[in-house]
Amino acid sequence: NAFYIPFLDGRSPALLIKITDKVAGNQFGPDDLRKAAILGPLLVTAARNARTHRRLARRSIRDPRTQAYDMEFFKNYLQAEIHKSARFRRTFALLDFRITNIEDLRQTHEPAALRDRVEALMGGVARAIREIDILGRHHDDEFYILLPETDYLGSLVLKRRIAESLARAEDADPIRVMVASASFPRDGDSLNTLFRQLKSRMV
Repeated sequence: NAFYIPFLDGRSPALLIKITDKVAGNQFGPDDLRKAAILGPLLVTAARNARTHRRLARRSIRDPRTQAYDMEFFKNYLQAEIHKSARFRRTFALLDFRITNIEDLRQTHEPAALRDRVEALMGGVARAIREIDILGRHHDDEFYILLPETDYLGSLVLKRRIAESLARAEDADPIRVMVASASFPRDGDSLNTLFRQLKSRMV
C-alpha cells in the first residue's frame, strides 16, 4: 500500500515522494492525501532552500578560474559517491591529473604568468567534462577528476580527449601532464585504495 506525490516549484518539477508502509498496517485514504497536499508546499520550500544553501557552499570552496574544488570538499564528495555507488551497485571513475614539468616551468615563467597558464589549462579541462563531474585541486600541479556513472573504459576516453587537447596547443614551452585513472569497484572500494591505485599508476 503506497502512493507517489509529485510536487512542483512554480511550473518545474521539484520533488517526487513515495509514501509507503502506513503505521499499524492500515490502508492510505483520502485524509492522507489531504495531509500530503498541506505538507507539499512546505517540502518544496525546504528543498529549494537546501539547494540554494548547497549552491552557495560550493561557490565558497570552488576556484572560479579553474572550477576546481578544494580537496576537503572533493574527498567528502568522493566518499559520498563511494557509499552511493556501493549501495546501488553503480560504478564511477577517478582521474589523477599531474603537471610533470612544473619545476622547469617555474624557471622560465613569472609566478603570475605560470598561474595563468595552469588556470587556463584546467579551465579547459573543466569545460571538457560533464556537469555531473567534479574537479578537485590537490596542489598547484595536481588535480583529481571524479566521473560518476563512468567505468574504466569511459575514463580512458577523457584521458584521450585531454591528450588531444594538449597536442593541439602549440607552445615553445609546453605544459606536460600525466593522467592516471582508476574505477570503482574494479580498482578499489574505498577512498584510500583508489588513491593508492592512482599513485601506483603514476610511476
